[in-house]
Amino acid sequence: MMDWRHGFALMIITILLFSAMIQTMEIWDEAEREHDRNCNILLNQGGINLQLCEELEADSSAKLARYTLVAFSFIICGVSGLVLLLPAGEDGYVPPPGLR
Repeated sequence: MMDWRHGFALMIITILLFSAMIQTMEIWDEAEREHDRNCNILLNQGGINLQLCEELEADSSAKLARYTLVAFSFIICGVSGLVLLLPAGEDGYVPPPGLR
């Protein structure tokens, strides 16, 4: 039965994805801050460059998409790894102790 090896491999990938998720979140957060500094009327007292704001918005959206993909992969790998690692009954279903 190789399920536990696959589960262990998925949990290792999950740990690596956690680190990547933190990094992509910080990168996206920095892009959002830069967009706010340059395009928010309340924070920027000078003139607002609309072309720069559009570029910053596109950059921030791309970084958000990357972060979302990494976070989704982290969750899927973690859940899949735990499903393969945790024991199951002979039929694949173990009722709670109160229902036996």
